[in-house]
Amino acid sequence: MSRDNYIPVVTVHQTWDAMRQHLGLPSNSEAGMKLVRRSVSTIARLDIGEEYWVQGEIMLGHQKSTISDIYAIRDPANLGRALAATERIIDEIEKRVPGAFVAGNAARLRAVK
Repeated sequence: MSRDNYIPVVTVHQTWDAMRQHLGLPSNSEAGMKLVRRSVSTIARLDIGEEYWVQGEIMLGHQKSTISDIYAIRDPANLGRALAATERIIDEIEKRVPGAFVAGNAARLRAVK
């Protein structure tokens, strides 16, 4: 799998900063993207369990592809435990922050900046 399949982190900085400001989160790496990614990954890992954590590693892009993966592309549907854990985390965020995952909210957050 080439690096062309990844979204550069720089593409989300402006949106992240707008969201951080809108929610009143601290700056200076106290509420940065990596901190959130680590926290959510830890929650997911506990939910998925060590036996199946490889699914989480694949979803995070931390599992290196093999030659077999080039010929027989992985099907995200086979990542059921990781997908279910992700859905549970999203559901919990939606419960605490209604509308957090509504597409139209991105433009509103950008307007805050």
